[in-house]
Amino acid sequence: VLVIAFGAGMAIVLAGIGLALVYASKLIERLPPNSSIGRAWELVPLGTAVVVVVAGLYLTSQALLVTF
Repeated sequence: VLVIAFGAGMAIVLAGIGLALVYASKLIERLPPNSSIGRAWELVPLGTAVVVVVAGLYLTSQALLVTF
């Protein structure tokens, strides 16, 4: 029961975050492209990619240190 409750709670939270991001992106797309928020929004995909790559490299280096 605990595993099912945890899974359902995680699914609800992730769905809520996804919906919030969809609505936020629609609001931000209405802003003029030359505004500071509009320019920052264009850099979000690049920033996300950098965070994922850095986290992946860190986790890989930690796994290699433990392995060897």
